[in-house]
Amino acid sequence: QTNISSHTLSISFAALEEGRLVMTSFNTEALKLSVRGVTIVASSGDYGVNSKCGCGYIPLFPASSPYVVAVGATMGPEQGIGAREVACQKNKGGDITSGGGFSNLAPQPQWQKAAVKTYFDNIKKANFIPFG
Repeated sequence: QTNISSHTLSISFAALEEGRLVMTSFNTEALKLSVRGVTIVASSGDYGVNSKCGCGYIPLFPASSPYVVAVGATMGPEQGIGAREVACQKNKGGDITSGGGFSNLAPQPQWQKAAVKTYFDNIKKANFIPFG
């Protein structure tokens, strides 16, 4: 039996969600680790879901993996006592816009369907086009 000394792995790198073979290999190994009680935490990226390439909606991997907890950057507390902590946003004075979004390749889990539907319904009401 192999002893796992850490129950949390933190990943700071990311790549555009492309290459199904690499993603499938990573997800297989991440699933094996999760069964053993290991949590994988990954950066959601620094330039929004559009990334630095400006090439449309392409989320970052491994944050888009269903076996990873994606964590974005925040800002606010560095402004001083009482400042509200919010997601990092370049248009509000942040150095970056924290990434996020939905995977283009991994299927949506059943338990997320209602929340995702509500999210898109609200975007439609606000006349915001997330993929434009």
